[in-house]
Amino acid sequence: MDLQQIFDASAGGVIAQNARAISKESGGCVLVNKEGMCCAVGQLIPEGEHTDQMDEGADAIMEAHDVESFVNCPLGKAVSIAIGEITNEKIELLFLLQQGHDDHGGPGTMDAVFESFKETAEYFKLSFDAVQLIKDGL
Repeated sequence: MDLQQIFDASAGGVIAQNARAISKESGGCVLVNKEGMCCAVGQLIPEGEHTDQMDEGADAIMEAHDVESFVNCPLGKAVSIAIGEITNEKIELLFLLQQGHDDHGGPGTMDAVFESFKETAEYFKLSFDAVQLIKDGL
C-alpha cells in the first residue's frame, strides 16, 4: 500500500464505524475492542490476525518511529501483511492517525477525530476526498 491507500483504509475505517475503539474494561483506546471497533492502526490488521499482545507497547514503538522494532513486534508483523514494507514515512503516518484516534474524547469526539485526520492528510499532501465521502454518507 502507498500512503494514500493506508490513509484511506485507516481514517476511512474509523470514520465509517463512527466510533473510537475503546475498551469497556479499561476505558482506554485499544486496537480492536470486543464490539469489533478498530482504532486507526487496528483498521490495518488483517482479519483473524489480532491478538491482545499487540496492544502492549505498540504506541511507544510507533512514537519512536523505529522501523526495525515495529517490524519485529506482533503488531508490525500483522500490519505489514496489509501495507507491505514498513518505512519511516509509513510509521509516521500510522502514528499521526493513531494519535488522532486516541487523543480526542468527550462531546464532539468524532468531529475532533475527523479534523485531526484532515490535518494529517494535509501534512502528507494526501487527498481527503474518500474520507469526506464516508463522513458525508453517515
